[in-house]
Amino acid sequence: MVARNPLQPTGPTSDRERAQVQYQEEQAAKRKAEAERAAAKAKKKKEKAAAEKLDAETVTQDELTVVTDEQGRTYLTQPTKEGAAATYFALYDEATGQVNITTNFTEVRKRLLDDYVKRDGDLEGLRRDLYNKGYIRKDAYESKDNGALSAAIYSTISQYGVDQQDAVNLGMQSNFSSFSSWLGSLKGVATGGSKTQVDRRITTRGDADEEVNTYFFNYFGRAATKKEREQYFADLNKAERSASRVTTATETSATETGSLIDENDKFFIFGKIAAPAAKGTDIEKLLKGGGRVAQDIMDVKEFAAANGIRLTDNEARNYINSTLTKRGVTLDTIKTKIRATSQSLYSNLDLTATDVEDLGRQFARQKEEMLELAPGSVSIFDKDVQAALTNGGNKGVMSLSNFNVAMKNKTEYRYTQGAREEAAKYATTILESFGLA
Repeated sequence: MVARNPLQPTGPTSDRERAQVQYQEEQAAKRKAEAERAAAKAKKKKEKAAAEKLDAETVTQDELTVVTDEQGRTYLTQPTKEGAAATYFALYDEATGQVNITTNFTEVRKRLLDDYVKRDGDLEGLRRDLYNKGYIRKDAYESKDNGALSAAIYSTISQYGVDQQDAVNLGMQSNFSSFSSWLGSLKGVATGGSKTQVDRRITTRGDADEEVNTYFFNYFGRAATKKEREQYFADLNKAERSASRVTTATETSATETGSLIDENDKFFIFGKIAAPAAKGTDIEKLLKGGGRVAQDIMDVKEFAAANGIRLTDNEARNYINSTLTKRGVTLDTIKTKIRATSQSLYSNLDLTATDVEDLGRQFARQKEEMLELAPGSVSIFDKDVQAALTNGGNKGVMSLSNFNVAMKNKTEYRYTQGAREEAAKYATTILESFGLA
């Protein structure tokens, strides 16, 4: 009998043992397959959840605009949202030609980098492209600084969305191009080319409401109505989308063209809304509100009167409305126009050191005294006062003696105490001449 080596492995020695081993191997393979299926299912579920999250945060292109905030940061956002505007990023699917806009930067970054890895095998091609376009400094590129790469990726993805949305909004292209195509089309500073940035600034609804309410409180003494707030927000956003500032930078210089909406532009957007409100509101009601419109209407009426021009409430209101709707028209320019009109109407007068009211008031008081009228009852627009001021076209005003003669010739003068005393004095003189008094 041959002795068995205790170190030699023993195999199944019977059909039963062999069947048992086969069963165990089959079960192990089955468990492995089930584990692989479970892992694949979990991965699919995770991808689906990420896609659902992305879809939930995605808006359509026509809901977006490009804005530049007060810190100079330009980004994609949805201006109709209340409060602080979120930043969105562009995601273009070359396979479907569809564009998603999302707040999920991590997902956008992952998908774009996956495209580069599939194409190039790694990210070195992207690193080189970003360096050539001026997004990575030479020292960071040569040292393969991944922090600099990450910062450049964020910067370019942000600019990609901004540039592509701008191009679509301006009608330069009908849809987004891919990120790699866009990046390849850039002429970077590192290669001696230039970079162009288009800036826009879009006011949020909250800020627009605050602005228009402030305008209406200042000019009408009340808050803007809901309709006025809606119109201001819509008109302002429309103007802001059409206004842009384009900056083109090279290694040695930067040029800037265009301009953004400024405070003057905003005022005239308000003015277009406010003018109908001013025109359709009674002057007394405007005065009660205590706003600037009412104050300016009274101011221009008083100024016109001082210059010998009588304005109705509507005429004065039309003047003030023009300051709300016409650029270059101010209360001062209106007064200059009124002053010029006054000089034309009273061309016989030298109004350099005085005005029509000062001159006319002297004749008005004289008429009041001679015809024994209540003080202040005769205005400078009285026909006798106007006759004295215009003086038949002769230089200067009518002499006071001639004006007194004209007043004595009026029928009203005959019934005054002064006329009776003058008649009595005249009769006494006649009697005295005959020695009868």
